[in-house]
Amino acid sequence: MKRTHFTALNRSALNVGFTLLELLFCLAIISILVSLSFSSNTAAVADQKIISQIYDIRNALKLAQTLAITRGETVTACLIDVNGHCVSENGDAIAVFIDTNDNHQLDNSEIVVSEAVISGTTVVLSASGHNKSYVRFKPVGSAMESGNFLVCNDNPALGTGRKVVFYYSGRIYLSSDTNGDGFHDVNGNKVECPVN
Repeated sequence: MKRTHFTALNRSALNVGFTLLELLFCLAIISILVSLSFSSNTAAVADQKIISQIYDIRNALKLAQTLAITRGETVTACLIDVNGHCVSENGDAIAVFIDTNDNHQLDNSEIVVSEAVISGTTVVLSASGHNKSYVRFKPVGSAMESGNFLVCNDNPALGTGRKVVFYYSGRIYLSSDTNGDGFHDVNGNKVECPVN
């Protein structure tokens, strides 16, 4: 029978594993990478909520404008609360309807043509005039108010806001980062969300 002698080369071949220190170091690196990816995913999800919301608002305004033209009557869009009242902020949805009694509110007798739910964002309407909480479009497609919808994340620390801007002429557009500083702006003014 042949005897095997362990040499330095053979011993290193037997020690094929990781030390406790190496395992802890790898575990620390993996946990850092996971936490970084989680925080960047959170910011990305928050940004996607804002993007989705501004497109919902823009589409609602374009629908109101198109309905006003095709039906030949004034069509209203506004943020509505849980009671169906038009509000300037803290709305639960944006509704498009034909305001038959011209009271600038959604009444039980009026039919909602479209409603987009607001979720995960805060939306504030600033319309021309005193305390207007609605936007109306004339049968020629122009708006009876000008202003914007400011859309912010519910958590202001997760990013800046964006705006959906509308003019008397009927033009509707989205804010963009025109100067490359990472913040959206409208006419050179940075879009800022209020900090609670």
